[in-house]
Amino acid sequence: MTSPYTGYAISFLLGSLVLKTILRGQRLPAALFLFLAVATGLGWSAFLGFFSLLLCDGFHPAGLLAAHGLCIGALGLWNVRSGWETARKFRVRLPARLPLPMDWLYASCLIFLFALSSGITYAFAIPNCFGDWDGWAVWNTKMKFILTAGSQWENVFRLHWHTQPEYPLLLPLVNAWGWIFFPKNFYTVPVNTGILVTLCSIGLMHAGLTGRVSRWSALLAAAVLALFPQFTILGVSQYADVVLAFYLLAAVTVLLKALTARDEQFFLLAGLLIGFLTFTKNEGIIMAALLVGISGIHIGRSSGISRKLKIRMGLCLAGGCLLTSLPTIVLKTVLAPPNRDILVWGHSLTGTFFNWEGIVLVWRALFKILTATYYSYIFLALGLLFVLQAPRYFKKENAVLTVFLLCYTGILLLVYLTTINFDLEWRLSRTLGRQMLILLPVSLFLYFYACWPAVQDPEPNTPSADNHKD
Repeated sequence: MTSPYTGYAISFLLGSLVLKTILRGQRLPAALFLFLAVATGLGWSAFLGFFSLLLCDGFHPAGLLAAHGLCIGALGLWNVRSGWETARKFRVRLPARLPLPMDWLYASCLIFLFALSSGITYAFAIPNCFGDWDGWAVWNTKMKFILTAGSQWENVFRLHWHTQPEYPLLLPLVNAWGWIFFPKNFYTVPVNTGILVTLCSIGLMHAGLTGRVSRWSALLAAAVLALFPQFTILGVSQYADVVLAFYLLAAVTVLLKALTARDEQFFLLAGLLIGFLTFTKNEGIIMAALLVGISGIHIGRSSGISRKLKIRMGLCLAGGCLLTSLPTIVLKTVLAPPNRDILVWGHSLTGTFFNWEGIVLVWRALFKILTATYYSYIFLALGLLFVLQAPRYFKKENAVLTVFLLCYTGILLLVYLTTINFDLEWRLSRTLGRQMLILLPVSLFLYFYACWPAVQDPEPNTPSADNHKD
C-alpha cells in the first residue's frame, strides 16, 4: 500500500511524455507544462482504464499498470534522443542580475497564495471526506462498481436512473486508478482527487495567464479563484463539475495559444484536451462540439495563411478531439442508455417547460443565486465588465472563447426549458449554481486575457506559417 498520489505521479509522467512528444521543438513555461501534464496524464489514465475494462472484461490492476508501463516506455524511447540532446547542452546559468525587491515580493506572494489555497482546500475537504450526496450516489457508486463487479462491471449502466447511468466515466476511472495504490477504503482517493484538481485549476489560472498579462495580474486572477469559497467547496464535494472546469480551462489555454501562434502542434494538443471534455460529463460533449466548430470557423476566416495550412490546423484540432473522444463514442453508442433528463427527438414539447413559465423559473433561480451571498456578486461583476468592454472580447482569438460562452449559455437555457421527468424548479436549485461555477474559471480567464494584456499580440511567426503563405 502506498498513496493515491503514486498513481497521480505516474499519470503526470505519462502526461509529460505525451506533451514532449506532441510539442517537439516547442517550449512551454515550466508551470504551464506542469499543470497541462497533470490534465493530459489523468485523461490518458482514464482512457487506458476504459479500454482495459473492455479488453480484460473487468478491472484488472495488473493489466492497467502494464498498459501505463508500455505507454511510458514507448514514449520514453521516442523522446530519449531529444532528452539526451537537452541534457548534453544543459548549462547552469547564473542570473544576469540579482533579484530585485519586487521579484522577492512577487515570489513571496505566490508562495503565500499557494499555501493559503492549499490550507483552504484541505480545511473544506477533511470534514467532508465522504463528499456530498451526488458525489457518492453518482460518481463514487460508479467507481465501486468498476472496482468490485468484475466481469459484471457493465451493470453500472443499468443502475437506477437517479445514479445517471448514462454519464461518462473519466472521474470514476481516475479514482479507480488511484485506488490501485491505496486500496484501504473507497473514500480516500476521491477526496484527494478533488483536492488535486481544485489546486491545479488555481495553478493553471496563474500559469495560463502568465506571459499574456503581467505577472501581478495573473496572480490576482488566481487569487480571486482561490479565495472564492463556492468553487473550492464544489471541488472537494467529489462531483465531476470542477474536473470539467479544469479540463475546459486547460483546453482553452492551449487553444488560444494555438490560434495566436497558428501552430499545428498546439492545435493537436488542444484537440486532445477538448476530447477529454466529452468523457468528463455530458455537458463536455456540447462544449467540445462548440469549441471545435467555432475554432474551425475562426481558422477558415483567418487571413495571411494558406488554405493548406488552414486545413492542417483544422485536421489536427479535429483529429486530436476525435482520438480522445473514442471512449465517449463507444460508451454512448454501445454501453450507456439514452439521457432521460431532457427532451429527445420524436417527443412533444407539451410535457416540458418550453414556455414563459419555464423562462420565469430560470430567471428566478438565477436571481436567487446571484444575490445569495456577497461573493456571488463576482458573476454580476463579470457580466457588467463584459458589457462595458465588449469590443475587447470580440478581438482576434478572444472572439472564439466569447462566442463559445454565449452559445453554451443559450444551449444550457434550452436544455433547462426542455426538461422532462424532473421538476424544473428542483433541477435548477440543484444544478444551475454548479453550471455557473464550471464556467467561472474560463470566464475569469477570458476577462484578464482580453482586458488586461501586458503586451500586444505579435504577428504569427512560426515555420508553419512562414513556409506556407500564399
